[in-house]
Amino acid sequence: MYFFASFLILLKSIVFSSFFKRKFYHFKILIKQNASLLLFYPIKYKLAREI
Repeated sequence: MYFFASFLILLKSIVFSSFFKRKFYHFKILIKQNASLLLFYPIKYKLAREI
């Protein structure tokens, strides 16, 4: 029973890590595509707040 539970946890962690890597890869692509937006949006927001 204990072995089965540990195996299940291990399987879940492997699946989760692969899923997270895939998500992170897509996230990195999004960051590369929207790098200028991510850089300029906070600056615009700060300027808008100050004005």
